[in-house]
Amino acid sequence: MELIKILSTNDEHWIDVVDLYTASFPERERRNVNTLEIVLTDKRFHAVKFVINNGFAALMFYWQLNNLVFLEHFAVTENNRGKNYGKQMMEWLLKLPATYFLLEVEHPFDDNSQRRIAFYERLGFSTNHYEYFQPPYRVSDDPLPLLLMSKPEIESEERFQLLIRELHEVVYDQFLL
Repeated sequence: MELIKILSTNDEHWIDVVDLYTASFPERERRNVNTLEIVLTDKRFHAVKFVINNGFAALMFYWQLNNLVFLEHFAVTENNRGKNYGKQMMEWLLKLPATYFLLEVEHPFDDNSQRRIAFYERLGFSTNHYEYFQPPYRVSDDPLPLLLMSKPEIESEERFQLLIRELHEVVYDQFLL
């Protein structure tokens, strides 16, 4: 597995990453491409393309903040799903220095969302049962009710609130369009 860090929109891999990103996430759950291009200039944000056997396998967008890593988006190409590559990529992410690893998931309302939660649980993530809303990516949207998963489990509601405050201030609030 080869990991390619995307540092600019001029990178030859940028188009592949944007195409998978827009195809994998509903509009409400992702940034528009112009905003994503602005976010890419923030040194705390990381865009990674994974290549396996010379083929594009996955993308990962994450933030490395003070004491946490936030996985904002992760998508495996359709022909690479079910091959254990997602697990390998997440294990790579979990080696980064951080006290907490955070990610958002939909509530378990269907088979896909249940499988997604189970995937992250097998990697050691816990579902935090404090109420959580993803801030909107656009001014015209409402906050989205999601679950915040973490590794390790967040020990108190006070710690939970501190972490989401940092997360929202850095990841969402300054890039709202």
